[in-house]
Amino acid sequence: MAQANHASTPQNLTVQQAAVAIVRLINSTPRTPWPSEIEAMVARVVSSDPAAMSPAHAEHYQEWRRLIDHHMRVFGDPDEDGKTMAEIDAEQARMSAHMQIIDALKARIFAVPARTWGDVMLYARACCWEYWAAIDPEGPDARRWLDDGPQCDHDDAIALAKLLEAIFSVAGIGRFGEASHG
Repeated sequence: MAQANHASTPQNLTVQQAAVAIVRLINSTPRTPWPSEIEAMVARVVSSDPAAMSPAHAEHYQEWRRLIDHHMRVFGDPDEDGKTMAEIDAEQARMSAHMQIIDALKARIFAVPARTWGDVMLYARACCWEYWAAIDPEGPDARRWLDDGPQCDHDDAIALAKLLEAIFSVAGIGRFGEASHG
């Protein structure tokens, strides 16, 4: 019997690893394995965490969170009252420099192919930031953004916002997972 030629996608690789482990378990003893033994083998190979990220993206996510948290804390609520034009310009220059750091990380994120659903969620976070830099899907304003609807005029931006909303809601990212819509 010819074996099917499966592409080495992350899902197939995990399935292949589980199959090899089960065959080894079966061949390691003269008796048939108990279902609980097979279940334990599959559980060791298959991740039950759909938000798990590939190692490269897990590192990117740690850096992403640090940069976004810093940005929202420092630049999230601009207060220009009583500031001179020079102070406002300096603040804008600092924010611009920080945005360039975020943009460089975003480029590194997009340069690494997604391998897991967790990677896709990181892509969605970066994509959301690209179009709506003031919205952190894990931040306190995310629920308002979802409830009010993203403020955009173009059909493609609205479609993108709805796709991101769907990813964040299904994944339960931050405030998006806190309320169901019916």
